[in-house]
Amino acid sequence: MNNIFVFCVETTRQEQTDNVYINQTLKRFFNAGTKNTIRYVYLDSKGHYNNKKTLREIDKLIRNSNWHKVIYFLDTDQYDINYDDVKVWENITKFCEQNDYELVSFSRNVEDVYLGEIIQDSEKIKMAAKFQRDNAINNISKNILLQDL
Repeated sequence: MNNIFVFCVETTRQEQTDNVYINQTLKRFFNAGTKNTIRYVYLDSKGHYNNKKTLREIDKLIRNSNWHKVIYFLDTDQYDINYDDVKVWENITKFCEQNDYELVSFSRNVEDVYLGEIIQDSEKIKMAAKFQRDNAINNISKNILLQDL
């Protein structure tokens, strides 16, 4: 089996909004090649990062791979001002470190990073489709994507 990247994202399987931004980024800034396979695990919520369903799905995807890397793509939300978000983020960071997973953060959320604004949940699908349709990734500086928390 090929090398596999497993991307764990907060979006739902039905919405798949995070995928749009991540896939557009990969196409513009990286050459994944044909020896790499990308699969998504849909968390539905940051709080599901380590539940049994998520862990089973990750295990199923990486079980027969020659090489794999699991990467969590998560929103920081109110990390800088909300104690509950700080505790959740600390637990997720520890979990990723213990499992040799990577953690990519979107400061506040993925839409804020790529669109420069907070988008209402009811508008996320429409805005992700517009981002893709308009090739808006071409307006994104790589430096924006490399900023730390």
